[in-house]
Amino acid sequence: MDTCLEKLVEVGVDAIVVWPAARSVVKLEPDRREARIAKYQAALVAASRQSGRALVPTIAWADDLSAALATLPPGSRFVLDPTSDQPLVPDPGATDVTIVSGPKGASPRASSTP
Repeated sequence: MDTCLEKLVEVGVDAIVVWPAARSVVKLEPDRREARIAKYQAALVAASRQSGRALVPTIAWADDLSAALATLPPGSRFVLDPTSDQPLVPDPGATDVTIVSGPKGASPRASSTP
C-alpha cells in the first residue's frame, strides 16, 4: 500500500478513498482503521515532500465502494479491469476523474459456454 500511495502522489491525485473490497486480503478491524488511515496520511506527507508537491492528497475510509464513490465529486469514473482492451477516455468537459482499482483476482463475470 505504501508504494501505491507513493505512486498516486507522484501522478498528482487529489484524494484517495480506501474501502474494504470483497476480495481484499487484509481485513481491517474497525478499531484499527483510524490508526491505519493516520499511517497512510503520514506516507502521503512523506511522498509529497519527496516529489515536491505543495498539496498533500487527502485520504479517507469508506465502508464500501458505493460509499467511496459518494464522497467524490462528479466527473468521469473508471473501474480498472486487467482484461479490458478499451482505453480510458475521460469526458472532455469533466474537471474530475475517478479511477477505481481493487484487489488482485479475476473480476466476477458472467461466463458464456459454447
